[in-house]
Amino acid sequence: MSLMSQYFVFLDVIPLPVTPEKIEISIPNLNKTITMVDQGEINILRGKGLKEIKFDMLVPSFKYPFANYSFGSFSTSQIIARLEHLKEQCEPVYFIVTRCRAGKPAWWTNIKVSVEDFTVTEDANNGTDVIISINLKEYKSYS
Repeated sequence: MSLMSQYFVFLDVIPLPVTPEKIEISIPNLNKTITMVDQGEINILRGKGLKEIKFDMLVPSFKYPFANYSFGSFSTSQIIARLEHLKEQCEPVYFIVTRCRAGKPAWWTNIKVSVEDFTVTEDANNGTDVIISINLKEYKSYS
């Protein structure tokens, strides 16, 4: 029996054709450390902070056989334009990672996020493909 695993990654309406090699999700806390006169340093425990997500995504300029286009495809310029639009309009979006094992969903990540920043890197070693390094931050609505 094969335990073939697949990852499907979406940012807003954009399906990533190539799953990032590594996705980092950090969960900071809001603890505060203070120094007391008689007791030295103490830690005041508070809740968790907003999740931060970082990854590099390959944006291929050709349809490669190793890429997944079953959810549609976007050109490099469309992806960059969409990311710029999200930053300019201050729109939160969903970051979704679906992990499948043996063709069935195993578990997933679904986080509402803001696009904090991104960097587009063109490298002669990648031909006309680009790498976009992106930083996202969890978004929680407030009233």
